[in-house]
Amino acid sequence: MTLKLMEKLRKSAEEESARIKTNPEIWQKVQPTFFANLEIGRSLEQASNFIFDPIGLILMHPLKTEEYESTPRNSSAFARTGGDGVHFSLLHLDGQIIEKSPVVMTVPDNYGEENLIVGSSLYEFLCLGSRTGYFLLEGLTYSDRRKETLEYLEHPEALVKEDSQVLNKENIKRSQYLLQLLRDSLSLHPWRNIENRLSELQSFQKLLDLPSKERK
Repeated sequence: MTLKLMEKLRKSAEEESARIKTNPEIWQKVQPTFFANLEIGRSLEQASNFIFDPIGLILMHPLKTEEYESTPRNSSAFARTGGDGVHFSLLHLDGQIIEKSPVVMTVPDNYGEENLIVGSSLYEFLCLGSRTGYFLLEGLTYSDRRKETLEYLEHPEALVKEDSQVLNKENIKRSQYLLQLLRDSLSLHPWRNIENRLSELQSFQKLLDLPSKERK
């Protein structure tokens, strides 16, 4: 299920990439990293990793363990936000990625609180950010931003309103389109009782194989 869902996610990215590639003059402003990758000679398949960049989900292919000290060694990263090294990884269970592999978010800059479990599976994780995007999730690891981040996740319309003050309408419209694309193509739905569910998920923290543990 997890690997099949990853394939569907990549397929959605590739199909959307092919759709907008033919009209760069229309889409370049709202998909700059995608077109920048095409311009430096990367294939459509490679550039499609950046199609969900506007919503904080730059795909990684093939999956790999990131090299940050705070990254669990028993994990494979499948996406990053594009900011400050924040990345999302699937945990290995019995040495491999399976349907029930939890998702861990690693925020390298938040020393001491770098890792947070953000889904019991890839599907649950994708559902978490399905209305807001995935940039803001790193705020869940910071004590002074957690409450605000939870409020945005519960009431995404407030985030759209705030974004409208700093982003142009085209960027907001594009982000909302991509989120809707994911919700429709992957049958995503928002979480209920987000704070309680996040608390429950931290029971998976004991599974993290962290290099930092050896230094303590």
